[in-house]
Amino acid sequence: MMTTQMHMHMHVHMHLHMHGPGIGRLLMAALHEAALERGRTLMLLNTRHGGRPERFYERLGYRVAGGIPGFSIDAEGRCHGTATLYRELSAREAALA
Repeated sequence: MMTTQMHMHMHVHMHLHMHGPGIGRLLMAALHEAALERGRTLMLLNTRHGGRPERFYERLGYRVAGGIPGFSIDAEGRCHGTATLYRELSAREAALA
């Protein structure tokens, strides 16, 4: 059986001083809308495990699929795990896009 998979790949980073006023929520809503306009309904992302971004994505309806311990090293040389999260965009969202 042959399948065709289509995906979009983006790197999104927000500076710490931009956290809080809702910019991230608006950015993610725009990404969801762009995905739906292109027929994509499954969102997949990676972020540092246990941090604010992971909780942010969970509040947006993302679910943790797994993680990799010691995946990245920060500027101070500390190792951090990564969390892989996903979200299936709903038909209701598709109708609004």
